[in-house]
Parts: sequence; C-alpha cells; structure tokens
Amino acid sequence: MIRQNKRDLILKAAIKIFAEKSYNGATTSEIAKEAGVAEGTVFRYFKTKKDILIGGIIDEFTKFVGEKLISEKLINILEENSNKNEEEVLKILIKDRIELVKKYKDIMKIVVTEALYTPEVAVSIKNNIFPQARLVMRKFLSIYTERGIFREVDIEVAEAAILGMMVSYVVQNYILISGVENEDDKIDKIIDVILNGLRK
Repeated sequence: MIRQNKRDLILKAAIKIFAEKSYNGATTSEIAKEAGVAEGTVFRYFKTKKDILIGGIIDEFTKFVGEKLISEKLINILEENSNKNEEEVLKILIKDRIELVKKYKDIMKIVVTEALYTPEVAVSIKNNIFPQARLVMRKFLSIYTERGIFREVDIEVAEAAILGMMVSYVVQNYILISGVENEDDKIDKIIDVILNGLRK
C-alpha cells in the first residue's frame, strides 16, 4: 500500500509539472520535489521520465477514459435519454465531455500537447479512446437513423466528422484556454451545424 501511495504521489506531481512546463521542460528532480520524495525514489517506480509519461500517465489514463468515461458513461447517457430528441441528446453528450475536460484539465493538456510530439501518446489515444468514442457515435447515429430523423450517410465518415468537430471545439475552448462566454449558445451552434448535415 505504501509503495502504491508513493507511486500515486509521483504521478500526481508529474501531471502538475508536465502541465505547467511541458514534458520536455520538466525534470525528474522537479517531479520528486513536488511529490515530496527523493529523486531516487522516482526511479524505483519508473525507469525514465518517458516511462512516467507513457507507462504511468498516458496509458493508464487513456484506458480509464476509454473504458469508464466514454464507453460506459456515454452509452448510459444514450440509454437513459432514449426518449429525448437528437438535439437534446447531443447537447447532453457535449456538455458531459466539457465537464470531463474541466475535471481532468491538467492531464488532458498533457495528452493533447504530447500527442503532437510523442508517437506513443498518439498510439495510446488511437488504441484506447478513438474506438470507444466511435462506438458511442455510431450508436447515436443508428438510433436516429432508425427513427427516420437522420438520412442514410456513410457511418465512418459521419463518426469522424462529428467527433472531429466536438474534439476541436473542446480542445480549443477548454484545454488551450479556460472556457468561453455564452457556453450554451456556442454549443447550440455546433449542434446546429452537425445536425443540419444529418437530418433528412
């Protein structure tokens, strides 16, 4: 239990330091200081700084997000709101993702930033998050296509287009900066663009 607690302290410290200084700008000595442990202790749990990033933070977080916060959470949202129209459900989904980013902003910033520079991060996102996100979006599209509200479209293209718009909006407004004014109005406009491309 003590070993796990120290590992958690190191990871928590690394998330804070990486978010503030970037992965390349951070040092293991800074992480150790923030965690309140000796630098040698860091290396008892992680072989290198990269091991902290990939094995400790990215892989664990993307698996957690993919399994618990995308697959289970969003499928439940779709099922619990099956009586609502497509606009209401899409708004619930987007607002839920915004709250997720707000809750995990530091680690989300690391994921987004390092995906551009570290191939292993991009691979972890591709393997653990994208398949689950596409599965949820496919279910959303299927529900309203079967009800005759959406026209028949190429599902893979539609999934990618919708997720691309949603991710871009959230990253630009809640990770790179700290939110937007008139949030509901902005979300409504995103939804309008998405649904106008899908409705009959």
